[in-house]
Amino acid sequence: MIRPELVARARRWQGVIEGAAFLLFGMWIFAGGTLVWQLPGLAVMALGIGWAVNGWRRMRFQADPSAPGLIEVDEGRIRFLHPVMGGEVSLNDLAELKLVTLRGRRLWQMRDLSGARLIVPLESAGAGDLADALTSLPGLTAANLVAALDADVAPQGSMLPSTGAREHLVWTRPGSGIRPV
Repeated sequence: MIRPELVARARRWQGVIEGAAFLLFGMWIFAGGTLVWQLPGLAVMALGIGWAVNGWRRMRFQADPSAPGLIEVDEGRIRFLHPVMGGEVSLNDLAELKLVTLRGRRLWQMRDLSGARLIVPLESAGAGDLADALTSLPGLTAANLVAALDADVAPQGSMLPSTGAREHLVWTRPGSGIRPV
C-alpha cells in the first residue's frame, strides 16, 4: 500500500519521529492542568527532545547502504564483514579514529594499539550501529562525530596512495602516544 522508497525514508527518520511523538504526548499530559500532571508532562517532553536529538545524530550514520559489506557491533567489538577488506577491532584497543575521503567515498579508518587498521565505508549496511559504539570511547561524543561528518576535510599528509585522499583525525586514545595534527 505504501511505496517502498517512502518506507525507507521514514525508517531513516524513525528516531526523530518517535522523539516528536513523545514530545507531543508530553505536551498533552502537561496540558492536563494541575501540577500533578505538569511535572510528568515535562519529564516526558524532555525524554522526547532527547530521543529526537539522538535520532537526528544517528540518522547521520544511516546512509543508503550502497557500499559492500556489513558492520556488526557486538560486545565491544566492531566487525566489518567483507570478502576482501573485512576485519574486526576491539573498542578497548582502539587508538585512533580517522574520517577518510578516498575517490569520493567516505570511510572510517580505525587503528588499534598494535597498529592494525580497519577501514569501514560509511555507506555499509549497519553503519547506524557504529554511532553508539564510537561514542562509548573516552572523550568522544556524538556531537564530535557529527561535526566530523559535516566538516569539509582539507588534504593532509596521508599514508594512503596519492589518489586525492583526504584524512581528518577525529579521535585518539589519551596516553596512546598519538598526537592530533
